[in-house]
Amino acid sequence: MTITTILPAPATPRPGSRAARLSQPRAVDALKDLAIDHGVCIRPVALRRTDLATGKTELVDLPCGATLEAKCPPCAKRARRLRQVQIREGWHRSDEPILVRRRPHLGNAT
Repeated sequence: MTITTILPAPATPRPGSRAARLSQPRAVDALKDLAIDHGVCIRPVALRRTDLATGKTELVDLPCGATLEAKCPPCAKRARRLRQVQIREGWHRSDEPILVRRRPHLGNAT
């Protein structure tokens, strides 16, 4: 008859092991959470701007402008507040504009 002893798993994984690395939050996720907490866009669009006078080039990050909370919560929140202000100020129309079509100008058709 063989007696098998089962040892309990260690409470903390060995330092440097895969289990120890997976127990730590990913840097990308931590940065996204920090950006959301401060109301900064998490998916900025990078644009290159060149000063024509000096020739100096720099990268400028612009907010993505997403309106869906699943894509970028800070931009969606900002867009929602903007729409609320526009509605409050009466930017919406209660009627559709009437489009008047003019006859095309044919020039000197002789």
